[in-house]
Amino acid sequence: MLGSSISMGAANTLSSTEAKDVLDNILLTIGTDGDGAILNRSTTLTANTALTSVLIGTPVAQALAANSLIIANTTADGDILIAGNDGGHSRTALFFDSSANMAHLYALTLNGAVAGGDQAFTNVGDMTFAAGSILASDSTNTDTLILRANDTAFITFTTGATDECEIEAATMKGTWLADGTVTMPALTLGDTLNANGNVISNFHQINSLDSAYTVIRRDGGAGIIFDMKGSGGNSVNAYGITGGSSVNRMAMGAGAVFNVGSAVHGTPVEGDMRILTNKLNVYLDGAWEVVTSA
Repeated sequence: MLGSSISMGAANTLSSTEAKDVLDNILLTIGTDGDGAILNRSTTLTANTALTSVLIGTPVAQALAANSLIIANTTADGDILIAGNDGGHSRTALFFDSSANMAHLYALTLNGAVAGGDQAFTNVGDMTFAAGSILASDSTNTDTLILRANDTAFITFTTGATDECEIEAATMKGTWLADGTVTMPALTLGDTLNANGNVISNFHQINSLDSAYTVIRRDGGAGIIFDMKGSGGNSVNAYGITGGSSVNRMAMGAGAVFNVGSAVHGTPVEGDMRILTNKLNVYLDGAWEVVTSA
């Protein structure tokens, strides 16, 4: 519903020393061809609804409450710019680029919440947050917040029965500090582990690269067992060191050999020892000799 309209060309001037009202539904057009339009609409307007000489074609527009002010450019791809004077120089505060369907805000200070409407923010520069600021996903449980670079997700935060933070393809640098006890899941090391003089405690078992062969494990008590497994997975050439309140002992598997010298060797040499059928054997003069009591 539109009433009369007011149009002013280059030769016309509208001025008065008294206040003048432009009533509801009076269309104020600007430009020879009425390119710009200003209207105070007295009634509601549903979303995406055309309004003669104001919202034209098939508009994409929000629903309006009664007594809403509409400022529009009705020329195809005509832009709208709002600028101020900053020390004698014009500065754009708000620019609508109609052909790109985009609004540009300049030097913006937000004094309230902003709803993104589930839209993507692209080509964003640096963002500085005030102390105590929160970057959060929606309030629904199982919502996910993802930090990514290009097309790779590096950190994924997920809320659920167990809240989780998933980190992918991370390069660790500097000193990582722990506040309390940190529980690590199954972990694969890509390089040497340096304990830096600290104790590694409460371990159960350490496997070699091929765990079917060499294992270091606890014996369930106060000792430790070194297992060199055979091709069938059975422990062979194993020995263990067991300690207690009154007894310290080292046990070796049947056939295990003590090599003398500084290097391990497969062919026995003079002085090597082994346990065979519960008897101590010493390699002397090219043969294994059973040690017997005199």
